[in-house]
Amino acid sequence: MAFVKPEDLAARLEVGSVIVIEAGWGPPKDGPRIPGSVYLDTDLLEDGWPTWRLRPIPDLAAAFGSLGLRASDSIVVTGHSAIAAARVTYALMLAGAREVAMLDCGLRFWASHWPTAPAHAARPAARFEAVPCRSIRASLDEVASLSSSGGAWIADVRSEAEFRGEASGYSYLDARGRIPQSIHAGDADDAAGLYVHEDGRLRHPEEVAALWQSRGLHIGPGRFERDTIFVCGGGWRAALAFLFARSLGLANARVCPEGWSGWSTHYFRDQTGEFRQEPTGRTIVIGPKLSSTETSPQQPPENSRLEPDFWSRQPDLNR
Repeated sequence: MAFVKPEDLAARLEVGSVIVIEAGWGPPKDGPRIPGSVYLDTDLLEDGWPTWRLRPIPDLAAAFGSLGLRASDSIVVTGHSAIAAARVTYALMLAGAREVAMLDCGLRFWASHWPTAPAHAARPAARFEAVPCRSIRASLDEVASLSSSGGAWIADVRSEAEFRGEASGYSYLDARGRIPQSIHAGDADDAAGLYVHEDGRLRHPEEVAALWQSRGLHIGPGRFERDTIFVCGGGWRAALAFLFARSLGLANARVCPEGWSGWSTHYFRDQTGEFRQEPTGRTIVIGPKLSSTETSPQQPPENSRLEPDFWSRQPDLNR
């Protein structure tokens, strides 16, 4: 079960059989909460500016335990942003949570139909002990091998401008383009409207399946016709697409959480301690997809200084 209906969550809250996690970046936003929900700042799960990569699985487990979660708990994740909720849901699955799902509407929609509370709850710390589910993750090396051999579809869920190399999508990332042989599977960002309605409700999974079919990601009984790896800029949008695949019962989907950022760019500190960027040397493609055998040498981005200010974080809401 990848998604849970709000009416089903409301019924489970009445009997106390579920823990609700509200996912977001930074301090919680003002507004109503789902009763009993615990707030999770995504900074707990990531290695920080400017890479924003998922932490190692033991660190994820420790973060979840610090919020009072156990792997055996029944957990539902929500938030103001669908892709933030998807990021946390995916991280819980990767860490080995036994029963976790994402609420199929955002907090704004919930608040207009179901009971709310004025504040978040707190839970005593617990031990999150589980066998990680590494089968849902693809490494950059696997993506490189499978994209060159055609052994898997690389499904890119960034914007069309990012896919074509017209923009990187992030103020802290210079590199533009896409992974060779990748297929544009529609922008999964909340604001794009392809995966999420304007009011925060998720699209019906069959709508998303039709979108994928139209882009060449063909679906057979219980599986994509070829193993499929979802990528975006840094894993948030890819996580949402992955959850849609799970909701459709498609067992051979994975996520490469490092995404385009990890594929294209190595961040390092110079002698002054400032972060700079250099190309990884992996092949990239720029421009519209013209054939099934596209290749292009990587164009190194400028070795520019990065300033860790507030505005550097704004684009991560579509990452």
